[in-house]
Amino acid sequence: MNVDGSVRLLKEVTMMQKSIQQDGQDLAQRVLITDDSLLPEYDGIIRRDGKLVGVRLGSLAYDFPVGQTEVSLSGTLSAGQTLECTIVMDEDHPTNPFRHLYHPDHKEGRKVTRHIQFSIDSTQTSNNPDDAAFSLTGVYTDTISGLHKIALKHSGPFKIQRISEVGKLNE
Repeated sequence: MNVDGSVRLLKEVTMMQKSIQQDGQDLAQRVLITDDSLLPEYDGIIRRDGKLVGVRLGSLAYDFPVGQTEVSLSGTLSAGQTLECTIVMDEDHPTNPFRHLYHPDHKEGRKVTRHIQFSIDSTQTSNNPDDAAFSLTGVYTDTISGLHKIALKHSGPFKIQRISEVGKLNE
């Protein structure tokens, strides 16, 4: 969730840090980067083979249009609310499941549309976002059309856990 309250679904994000001066002291401030071209401007947060590197978090559960790193969700991230978005995978998308590079009949796929909903339970264990144990639970519903003649719908429980207090991306 951004500082302005907007909620976005990210394909992947890299946790990095940048040097700042505060009260005459050199400090490190954590940042979240979704634009890979910005990574050289920041320092990593963990040491691997003697070098500081970032921590990349991502999901294989969905894909976005080429060049898009995030999708805005409508709704509010709080107890009893619903967040939702629609993701469209065009016929020529590189990861379209109907495309196949080596099969002449499968040069172009079908348009696949996913409507995703996060229905957040109205009762939560903690309603304080500043609480270290703050998390939200609810029901995830995904309706996929374009794979079959009827829309495919699946759902199940989800849990959102805060991993960072950074309120803006790519800063």
